[in-house]
Amino acid sequence: MEGRSCGQCEACCFVMGIFETESAPFQFCKYQLSLHDMGGGCIGYANRPSECRNYRCGFLDPEEWPELSGGDQPDFRGIVFDHQEGDFGPTCSAREVWPGASLVGRARELIKQIGARIPIYVVPYGSWKVGRTFCPPHRVDEIRALYILKGQDPDLCTAIEAT
Repeated sequence: MEGRSCGQCEACCFVMGIFETESAPFQFCKYQLSLHDMGGGCIGYANRPSECRNYRCGFLDPEEWPELSGGDQPDFRGIVFDHQEGDFGPTCSAREVWPGASLVGRARELIKQIGARIPIYVVPYGSWKVGRTFCPPHRVDEIRALYILKGQDPDLCTAIEAT
């Protein structure tokens, strides 16, 4: 499969927060140009921080994320999907680009499809904390037990059946 490009999508520049540039999550990086006023993009792209250079949006990797099609660009669907390694092994983060994006339409379908394969954490718009975790049924007990050990609400983990 061939990779994709960002095009005019700048969703990761908005939701991620960039330590090296002191840019907070859910605010455009201070080096981000206004798409409407100046055509968008990063004024320091050639010398962008390593956080930006090393970040890989799930949309750009159709081999790892076969659920995502060409029409699932983050600025269009309202979700930035990316690979994470954590307490549960390989997982996916789904960060909302706007409020409620994970709750409706194709974005919701994608969360269910990916969650049937690997655990997926939904990070609500404006938050840096996980809202819900969706995972394959055989992983629910393991993930809920880890939530309890960490003092988190185990009911935030929901099983997703493969569709």
